[in-house]
Amino acid sequence: MLQFKMLFPLLNCLVLFHLITRGGSYAIKGCEVHGQYNLKVLCYNRNLTKVPTQLPPLTFELDLSHNNIKSINRRDFQNLTIIQKLNISNNNIEYIENGTFANLAALELLNLTRNMISSLSRCTFEGLQNLSTLLLDNNNIVTIEPKALSHLFNLQSLSLSFNSFYKLKTLNPVFQLESLKEINIANCSLQSFSTEDIVKVSPTLHSIDASRNPFSVISFTTNILQNLTTLDVSFSQLPILWYVKESCFLSGLKKLNIKGNNIKPPAIMGIIKNLSCSSLEELNLGYLNLTDSDNLIQELCLRHLKLQTLKLTGNQYTEFKKDTFQNCTFIKVLDLSHNRVHCAPGSTFQHLTSIRELSLANNSLVALPDDLPLMASLQKLNLSYNHLTEVNFKNSSSNLKELDLSGNKMTVFLSSTQGNWSLQDLNLRENYLLDISTSFASSLSMLQRLTLSKNKLSSISTNTFQNLTFLKHLNLADNQIEVIDPGAFNGLDNLYTLIMGSNKITRNTLHNMTFQGLGSLHELQLFGNYLNYDSSNYLDIVPFFPLKYLRMITLNSQGHNGMQNLPINFFEGLVALEKIHAGNLALSSIDSRTFSYTPHLRELDISENPFKRLDPFLLKNVQYLTELHLSQTRIETLDFLIQSNMTHLQLLRAVGSQLNSFTAQQYAALPSLRFLDLQNNPLTCNCDNQWFIDWVHNDTKTQVLHFYEYTCAYPPAAKNTKLSAFNISSCRLDYTFILFLTSTLFIMTFLISATVWNFWRWHLIYAYYITLAYVYNRKWQGKKQKCKYDAFISYNCHDEKWVFSQLVPNLEGSYNWRLCLHHRDFEPGKAIVENIVDGIYSSRKTICIISRHYLESEWCSKEIQLASFRLFEEHTDVLILLFLEQIPDHQLSLYHQIRKLIKKKTYLIWPQERNATCMFWYRVNQALQTEEREEDPNCLM
Repeated sequence: MLQFKMLFPLLNCLVLFHLITRGGSYAIKGCEVHGQYNLKVLCYNRNLTKVPTQLPPLTFELDLSHNNIKSINRRDFQNLTIIQKLNISNNNIEYIENGTFANLAALELLNLTRNMISSLSRCTFEGLQNLSTLLLDNNNIVTIEPKALSHLFNLQSLSLSFNSFYKLKTLNPVFQLESLKEINIANCSLQSFSTEDIVKVSPTLHSIDASRNPFSVISFTTNILQNLTTLDVSFSQLPILWYVKESCFLSGLKKLNIKGNNIKPPAIMGIIKNLSCSSLEELNLGYLNLTDSDNLIQELCLRHLKLQTLKLTGNQYTEFKKDTFQNCTFIKVLDLSHNRVHCAPGSTFQHLTSIRELSLANNSLVALPDDLPLMASLQKLNLSYNHLTEVNFKNSSSNLKELDLSGNKMTVFLSSTQGNWSLQDLNLRENYLLDISTSFASSLSMLQRLTLSKNKLSSISTNTFQNLTFLKHLNLADNQIEVIDPGAFNGLDNLYTLIMGSNKITRNTLHNMTFQGLGSLHELQLFGNYLNYDSSNYLDIVPFFPLKYLRMITLNSQGHNGMQNLPINFFEGLVALEKIHAGNLALSSIDSRTFSYTPHLRELDISENPFKRLDPFLLKNVQYLTELHLSQTRIETLDFLIQSNMTHLQLLRAVGSQLNSFTAQQYAALPSLRFLDLQNNPLTCNCDNQWFIDWVHNDTKTQVLHFYEYTCAYPPAAKNTKLSAFNISSCRLDYTFILFLTSTLFIMTFLISATVWNFWRWHLIYAYYITLAYVYNRKWQGKKQKCKYDAFISYNCHDEKWVFSQLVPNLEGSYNWRLCLHHRDFEPGKAIVENIVDGIYSSRKTICIISRHYLESEWCSKEIQLASFRLFEEHTDVLILLFLEQIPDHQLSLYHQIRKLIKKKTYLIWPQERNATCMFWYRVNQALQTEEREEDPNCLM
């Protein structure tokens, strides 16, 4: 195992190097691919019924969740040898073929949550030697075979919650995993939790989540779990009998969660006493209907001096006695949220000298705790959703860094001009604040994040934030701000983010002093306001000129009738701007000079605007643009990009526009394009998109997102069909004129040929043969002499045995005829056809050995053709036909030349009876003896 771990990184590098050299299209049905080498493939929520094919071999992370996959097999992932994360959750997987994960040696996380798996067999997880996290929650698992998880040598975290095991014994194969550190068996219908049911536990196991099981008994009668540090048995609902035979059986326990159980305070007190040998650091006693009269807190803190986190959320506490937390001097985190606490007198938390986090959220407090200024160690205080109406920080000092006062009923928030507060994060969201002009005194000078969203502010006065010199994030969204006085943001020299969306800001709100003092601002959000301009003419007053370091501005979704026009110099002064979100502004056009003030623009979103075209020079000055969003517009063509010099553009999104095609010329203008999204456009299923379809399937650099979901809008017959299904083979060339010309010539030729054939066919046939005879006569003129052979033998190689066992011995041996055999007498090196012609014309006769093989042979056909030419040329009887078998007339009809000959000449058939062969050879000899004479159609051989 150790050797494998040492070799694995080297093996991974070698595989990666090999795969990088391999190419492949990005067009994967139902998936998106992100990244270049460590690919993240996203195929979630696509209604897939099976794992997509052709997944990139360089996939490091694959997400197939939220689909309708019912089974997976070994072919699905066989090429993903370097994948590390695989998510197949939220499907309907019932069957996993053995060996499905055999090639996934690099996999570290496998998520099979929310499927229909019913059992785990021995070979289910074979090959997953490096798997560290396995999630099998929300399945139908009932049984686990003893060796089902034996291949998972490195498994550290296993989650089996929301299955149906019923008995803890069923999980023994799980507890025995050597490297297991934590296991989740929540909501598995377990009836009891007893160490007697556990045979063996890995010494590395330190965390068990057994919450939401209907336990009636929780017993620790052996020390098998003495190394356990975290135990969650919360929300059991049934009355529980808790039994610990010896307190040191859980000596390693540090975190215990028993919230939401049906346990009475005396029983809880018993549990606390039984864990006296444990060094508890965190205890959750939430939702147990506890009150201060139960005296549990005092006893708990007295017996467990190392306790640091105590969660008492969801109980019935209304107030606390002075000595309630007297023994809790080591408590660092105290959660009292969702109780009924209505007051916190000065002595309530005085003993919590080590407290760092205190939550009193969702209670009934009407004032800040009186102890607050004295809690020197407190750093985080949550008082959200109480009944506070007014907050006034008194003259004092505190180390508090985070204060959450959201969801109260404050109309006034005041802070002292003296004191030394360390507050860094103040949340005043969702209150009723009307005026904050005097709210932030010098005591809050260390504040870095201030949230004032969802209040009733209508204006921001001059110097409101002048004391917040270290503030970095200011959220004023969802108010009613329509007036911003000059110098309102004075003092915010370090502000990084300003959110003013969803207010009532108009063009009159913005003036040249509006953003004075925001020299370091990087992000400005003005979405959802009421900015509107009558024309795109130059503005007399430029609102953003002081924001020379601004990187991002958000203007989308302006109220009423939208922005309508974008002034030419609207972005003047924003020389560092990199991102503009200007969607849904009712813009019908944008002047080509608008972005001349933003030379470093990287991302532009002008989606959901009704323009049909864009000026070709609109983006000429933003050559570093990497993202362009044009979705939900009326743009009909992307030709404006051709002259825009977009050499750095990587993402182009034009979803739901009016595009019909994407051309090679447009793509050539975008040499760095990596992602293209043209969903829901009225694309045409014709040859206009031939290049686009072919490019998508073959390009390895640019990924067309959701390509297999693109549908056609034209022609009508192809409406709503998939663009990917369009057959582009007919578009390779424009055949229209060629087909017209060819058809015309063919028809004319056919008519002329039919006419000539009908009236002069015999003349043509006669002329053909006369010409042929003339050619051969010229060739052989003057060469006529005594023939070298008596007969040329034309036969097929399949009949060679008969030729040499019957024909040659009889004709050469018995009758002394000289035969020309092609394998014996052909001249080496000479062309085959020439050898055949020489053989036929050097012989007195030509003997054709006819069989089915002979009829199918191309060379035999040529031989009999040449013999027929000689017959026609010399008008002599030179052809002898020998049939080795009876061939029906309907089969001969396929071979015109033979059929024509046997109609004119009689022929010999090789007899089946042995006694008749002598007569056969006698008649062949007789045919060879006949002198060459003029051919007679009725002659007999």
